[in-house]
Amino acid sequence: MSEWTASVRALRATGVGSLPGASAREAMSVVTGEFPELVHLPELPARGPGGDLVGRTAALLAGVASEFSVETTPTGWRYADRPGPAVRRALSYWREDLDVFEESCQGATGDLKLQLCGPVTLAASISLRRGERVLSDQGAMRDLVEAHREAVVAHITDLRRRLPAARWILQIDEPAMDAALRGALPTQSGWGRLTPLEEPLVRAWHRRLAEVVRAGAATPWLHACTGRPPIALALDAGYSGLSGAIDLLRPADDDALGAAVEGGMTLIAGVVPATAEGIAHAPSAPALVDPIRRLYGRIGLDDAVLAASVVISPACGLGDLSWASARAAMALTREAAHVLADQLDAGPE
Repeated sequence: MSEWTASVRALRATGVGSLPGASAREAMSVVTGEFPELVHLPELPARGPGGDLVGRTAALLAGVASEFSVETTPTGWRYADRPGPAVRRALSYWREDLDVFEESCQGATGDLKLQLCGPVTLAASISLRRGERVLSDQGAMRDLVEAHREAVVAHITDLRRRLPAARWILQIDEPAMDAALRGALPTQSGWGRLTPLEEPLVRAWHRRLAEVVRAGAATPWLHACTGRPPIALALDAGYSGLSGAIDLLRPADDDALGAAVEGGMTLIAGVVPATAEGIAHAPSAPALVDPIRRLYGRIGLDDAVLAASVVISPACGLGDLSWASARAAMALTREAAHVLADQLDAGPE
């Protein structure tokens, strides 16, 4: 079998993270059925606080040091004096989810994917005890970034203990990063905007984060589903994959994306809508993958590179959908991957 043919047949589909419902076992059953080539751990925000991306990642930091304990407020998450019900609930969800994941993937030797909230989004989503976002305080932000890396190391160690033969992918979700860099995040009062983060500083945080993921023998991916895709940041920081909606890419991004892909980065192309309306009016699978073919043609990358560098996914998490819509999105994602693989097998258009 040629290298090109092997690459085409390895074209995969996966999920971004969140799914509907509150049953870890049900969600895991759906994921393993729809995305057997690249199984991911479902997040179930419908469980409430602690089931969401921010709450479950914050609970891991509380496991590093109690000073990072959090509690819920009417407006979100806030630092607490000690681990309370919210942290205990989130850790309980983690144990349940990982137990089901381990059981479902027992003996796995291929890639498995998990997701954690990134440090910028975490700091934008948690308030200090005095009320302002962690992101507003340089010292508090520095402490959170360091604790986040420690939590990631401990998390990867647990994953490798549970499924030692698997190849782990750790996806870092940063939906708030674009707004933080542009200075678009409101202050707690809502009357002002937080000072924009300096991009070199954010790159340094993510570079060290990607380094500890690699040191744990895992592969780091970055997911950014809002604003302009952070292609150059992801490449400079050392991420192996960049995940986001394909329609966020613009011709102005072509050079950066070309350099990233030629440098070995995987593009996790979000081609399937992640809203109920979008799913209800979604185009056919061939129409969904057509932007990828046009994108690679515009950049000047051939089909062999496309086959080796693309994973198909929904545009974002599916946790806000009904199970019917989420299943439809997942099935369409898998179909799109198969259609693209068939197109590449058929050769140049």
